Amino acid sequence: MTRQQEVLVIEDDLVFADSLVATLKAARYAVRTAYSGQRGLEAVCQAMPDLVLLDLLLPDISGCEILRRIRTFSSVPVIFVSSLETAQDRVNALEQGADDFLSRPIHPDELLARISALLRRIGWNPTARSVLEAGILRLDVARRMLLVNGKPIALTAVEFAILKMLVEQAGTPVACEELVTTVWGPGGSSSAALRVNISRLRQKIETDPRRPVLIQTVPGRGYLVPDSD
Repeated sequence: MTRQQEVLVIEDDLVFADSLVATLKAARYAVRTAYSGQRGLEAVCQAMPDLVLLDLLLPDISGCEILRRIRTFSSVPVIFVSSLETAQDRVNALEQGADDFLSRPIHPDELLARISALLRRIGWNPTARSVLEAGILRLDVARRMLLVNGKPIALTAVEFAILKMLVEQAGTPVACEELVTTVWGPGGSSSAALRVNISRLRQKIETDPRRPVLIQTVPGRGYLVPDSD
């Protein structure tokens, strides 16, 4: 069965939020709502939605600040929605990493068309295995997002690629040569670069990087992420 695409609506205007929810549900999207910026940030971490509709003006945290924080750990598509808009608002939103900007009032057909186009552009695939898990590690591959015990951790593209490969083969040691070739390509880097990136990963995700548990070294064989069992 195809998984429904899930949209998170971060909006403090309850009437407007309800209208967005009704439009999205009629188009067969799964929908979550958050009525403050803080709740919205928590929902992005916990729910890993496929797309976020974000109000520019919220009572506790500005929409631009919320987006800035989201972009430290996730590339989830974000569409700004606002009743107050200037050319500078659009520029600021795009510079912060927004994918689109809609002005209120919004016609339901335009809203759905923009969402559909954006998800198509990023190559959303409902049948792909987009979330990988091993123990307390949870990787959202499509949005390049890592949660460790539910806490978002920002990774570089190389760090994410290394960890993804290890989690995909959780429970089995992965040879250094295989990691280097897959992540950097043939002749693209060295085992020294791999060691540096493994060290950085451990600094970010291990309780004690000197005694790693989540990314273990297997002498003579490579690196291992224990499986969930």
